[in-house]
Amino acid sequence: MCCVVASLGYRNHVSQVSDLQAVYKSNDPVELGWLLSVLRDAGFDAVILDTHTSIVEGSVGAIPCRLAVPSVDEAAARALVEQALNSIVGNMNK
Repeated sequence: MCCVVASLGYRNHVSQVSDLQAVYKSNDPVELGWLLSVLRDAGFDAVILDTHTSIVEGSVGAIPCRLAVPSVDEAAARALVEQALNSIVGNMNK
């Protein structure tokens, strides 16, 4: 069984869910939204998965949402996410 993810008009249409790789997991919607913007601004075709499942389970935080990209972009997207998160931590310590 294969699900298709709606890309909502983004540059490189995300094709199949089976081709996606999670590059980050979080229960923080602000953090996920920011990282999604960082990836899309850099040209990655990123999506947030499990949003509805996370909402249905309530505010327990047991099911984090996943930020995913096509598998061919996984390594570069992970590096960018790590760089973006480190830039925040670096600024907080100043």
